[in-house]
Amino acid sequence: MKKIFIVFTLISLTSLFAQQTGYISGNASANLIQPLSIEAGSGDLDFGEIIVSGSSFIEKIEPNFGKQFIVTGHPGKNITVRFSSVELTNYDWASNFGGNFGTLIFTPNVETKNSQKILDGNTLPLAQNGLIGELQIFVGGEIYINPKQEIGDYVGLFVLSVTY
Repeated sequence: MKKIFIVFTLISLTSLFAQQTGYISGNASANLIQPLSIEAGSGDLDFGEIIVSGSSFIEKIEPNFGKQFIVTGHPGKNITVRFSSVELTNYDWASNFGGNFGTLIFTPNVETKNSQKILDGNTLPLAQNGLIGELQIFVGGEIYINPKQEIGDYVGLFVLSVTY
């Protein structure tokens, strides 16, 4: 009888341990996407020489004649475009040549390649171009010249940023 009892006990213990163990499964996944980048293309935002006339006026550069930026990333993924107005100053010029300090405000006008207007904070999709997504952005804008605007070379830094 002892042999049967021991075998029965081992079977009971094995059943007991089997009931206490278990497993669970779940899916693991990853979505690898193209990195987002932006590079400067053709064109510039140089208004050239402007003669101060004693009257106020606005100088403009249309986006298609301004600066091109090329955004690349994951096809079909949305990006957010950010930019703002820029203060241009003649501080370096005035410091070197003894003129008076002045400022101008550059107000950007931003569009896509197909002339769709882009406002600061707009979200746009990257169009498929082979294995990458692409969006061409063109920046122009305007500056308001006061009747007695200080003379000199006015410069400032325009920043265009994109994020997923």
